[in-house]
Amino acid sequence: MCRKTHGAGYVTWVGFDTTQVNLTRGEDQLCWFDSSEGAQRGFCRKCGSSLFFRSERWAGELHIALGCVDGAIDRTPQANVFFDKHVDWMPIDKSLKQVDG
Repeated sequence: MCRKTHGAGYVTWVGFDTTQVNLTRGEDQLCWFDSSEGAQRGFCRKCGSSLFFRSERWAGELHIALGCVDGAIDRTPQANVFFDKHVDWMPIDKSLKQVDG
């Protein structure tokens, strides 16, 4: 689902505790979509960019599409999640933990 939403071989998300995230502007442009059972995707209603993901599976976390983040972040990739659904045509960093959906 993430691959199709973003039109890419995979999406790199960075997860934060929800208490660490504050929107400083544009909150009125944020729209949430129930994308699957127990999960929502947040996108900009003005430009359509897919920005956020939250779900019951990772309760208390907000995942931000790394491609939307300006500048460096304080962590590196840790795992390939939903690895059982990856496509063969996309190179994968196999040194990361592989987690099936």
